[in-house]
Amino acid sequence: MDVYLSKYFYRVNHNLLIALKLKVGKDKSRVVKSSESEFPGFGFRSGNIRWSEKTQERFKDKAQSD
Repeated sequence: MDVYLSKYFYRVNHNLLIALKLKVGKDKSRVVKSSESEFPGFGFRSGNIRWSEKTQERFKDKAQSD
């Protein structure tokens, strides 16, 4: 992790701890560009939140079957 990102991670972690009293697990957390992040079923592309192709297909199949 480069120096800028590690400083950013430290600030966010510190703010969450102070403001919300939440602990952030360093081994499970990371700071990446939004285009590199993926969540189950969702991702970020061109600054927008998008469904993954698999999630979109499941939604279409379910909508057609109902």
